[in-house]
Parts: sequence; C-alpha cells; structure tokens
Amino acid sequence: YDRDPAATRMLAVPGNELSRHHHALSLFCEYETESDDLDTALAGTADAGGIAVLCHPAMHWERKYTDASRLRLMLDEDARPKEVPEEEVQYYVDLFKRHPHLVATEVLNASEPLYRYPVDRQLWDRLLTALMPERPVWGVNTDDMHSLDHFAMDFILFPGVRLETEAIRGALVGGAYYFSSRRIPESGTGHDGEPPRIVSIIHHELEHVIEVRAEADGAGLPDDAYAWISDGKMVHTGPQMPYRAIEGLGAYARLEITSESGITFTNPFGFGAK
Repeated sequence: YDRDPAATRMLAVPGNELSRHHHALSLFCEYETESDDLDTALAGTADAGGIAVLCHPAMHWERKYTDASRLRLMLDEDARPKEVPEEEVQYYVDLFKRHPHLVATEVLNASEPLYRYPVDRQLWDRLLTALMPERPVWGVNTDDMHSLDHFAMDFILFPGVRLETEAIRGALVGGAYYFSSRRIPESGTGHDGEPPRIVSIIHHELEHVIEVRAEADGAGLPDDAYAWISDGKMVHTGPQMPYRAIEGLGAYARLEITSESGITFTNPFGFGAK
C-alpha cells in the first residue's frame, strides 16, 4: 500500500513467522531459513541478532492425542484435549532452557470467535511453574490476522516505552508490557469498549504487597475483576496482593483483569524463597 510507517506514527519492526516446523516468530532481524527443524531455526534467529516467540503451541501437539482432524479441532471444542500432557510440558521446558533468546509463548490466538487453542494458557502456567523465577517465560497474544474481522482484537501494550526499536525490544526481552483482548477466552464475548487498561503497578516492598490498578472505559473496576494466578490456580482476588501472606503461592503470580469489554493479562511476577 506504499504507506510510510513514520507518517502514520508506527514503528516497523523486522520479523518473520518461521513456519516449516513449529510456528515461531523471529523478530528484530531479517532471518529466513528453509530448515524444517525448530532448534535450527531458533539458533539461526539468535545468530542473526534476533529474539523469538513461540506461536500457538497446541496446534503442534494436540492432534497427536486425538483422532480428530485439524479442522474438527478448530470447530469442535469437545474434541480438544483438556490438559497439556506432561511429555509436552517437558518438551517446552527443555526448549526454553536451550534457547535464552526465546523470550515468550503465545497465550491467546484470536483468529476464531472462540480462542483457537485454549490450553495454550494452561501451558504457559505449567512453564512458569517449572521455570520461574530463574527463567521467566513472558506471554503474548495476537490477532493471527487472516481476515479483517480478526483485526485489533488482541494487542500488546508497552506503557512508558519510547516508540523506538531498541526500546520495544528491551521491553519484550524484559517482560515490561501487558497484553489485552477484546474478548473473554471462556466465552468469546465482549463488546465495543476497551478492555481493562492498567494505570499503575506499585510494589510496596516493606509491606510485601503488589498493587495493580486498572480501569475499563474510563471507570474503575471491582475487586473481583482482579484474579491472581499462581501454579495455574487462582490464589487471590483484588488489586492488592499481599504475596507473603497467601497460602499456596508458588514461585510466580500473574494477574488477569476482566471487564465486560474484555481481558488484560500481566506478565508474571517472580518470587524467591521466603
């Protein structure tokens, strides 16, 4: 379309979806490969100076555990596996350990009315349970846009980050962002407003409290809009999490904030020994 990114106040980031194997994003480089081996492609991304993100992991393993075709798995929720098999969890744990520049995994993929791979969120928690806090795995969501009705349903926000390549790269590597969807994963519902927008994150270090405040469509949210997740389970609700006082808290906690407009996810907060 001969559009100038600078004129539209956009930042053009070089990248590629490597898809001859397990789909993965290669970002901040112009790496291309004909290899059908994921490890080779990820190593090539690193050698080219890029970072990588895994795309929709369940697409690459769930058919191994069912008799369903890919089309049926996309259309029939009952045909999908409800749990991530332990051997698949271990495969991804080992993959992230082998590739330090593999910074994130896709949690939501919005190219269907209901999210196409719902157990990808479960896999994210399994990875965080196994790897945090020493080896964080950040989350992302994408439109995976194949048609215009997928556009701008899911997006990543970089609060306070300059619209410059190195600044965006640094935020992705450091997990200094959050991501939102205009739909709620369990129902596919939402409306034309904006999903929750985080307005502040404060660590009250002396009190051992993390406080996150958000609003949706210009209004504050009730306490039950904030769900803190650790080891794949909800462990607390409300904008303030007194992390030293919560039973069952693992080595991380992440926050899901839900409104009528959609859902917002933070990246995980990591905890060491008490």
